[in-house]
Amino acid sequence: MAYDGDFYEAYEAYLREPRVRTKHDQIFDLWAAVAEAEYVIDLGCGKSNEYFRFGHPVSGYQGFDVNEANYAITANYRKPEFIETIHGLDWKPDAFVSLFSVECTATALENAELYERLFREIPTIEYALVAGFYYTRRRTTNPVKEAGDIVSWQTNSRIEHDSSDVYDELRITAEVPSTMFGEDVVEVWRILSRCG
Repeated sequence: MAYDGDFYEAYEAYLREPRVRTKHDQIFDLWAAVAEAEYVIDLGCGKSNEYFRFGHPVSGYQGFDVNEANYAITANYRKPEFIETIHGLDWKPDAFVSLFSVECTATALENAELYERLFREIPTIEYALVAGFYYTRRRTTNPVKEAGDIVSWQTNSRIEHDSSDVYDELRITAEVPSTMFGEDVVEVWRILSRCG
């Protein structure tokens, strides 16, 4: 399947599945209570733009994806020049989100480096919401092959191993079974806030 039309169609059904939508909406409510996010950049928004469609309304939103997507600028958030793309926006972001993109596409170390770079190089960013997952029966394996032969990295590190001097973390884990990904999925939602 890969990241093709069939994948995006299945992913859209996943986002609308009641047991998934209920959990994700609860997380969005918690996020809104913790973070004062009005101007949000979305890293790896995909064609479904979950945060734009289902998150709490914001004053400014811009998605970024390596593939063409709705409400998105085509850009690779892992490239150093990506920061210049953000600086080119008409407004300054106070938060970034990445729902099942950053966490799933690289190691925990690479992701921490990206998060720290965003906080350091974009001084207006105060918060981040990033989401990953792990399969309970394959928790110690990385990477894993998922639905549609997609290869993903699991968020299976412990919170004390992910500490940073740039951001603090609040971590929420929730069992979120689905038709697309199966019954043994635990989602890992990380709310990051700038230190100091």
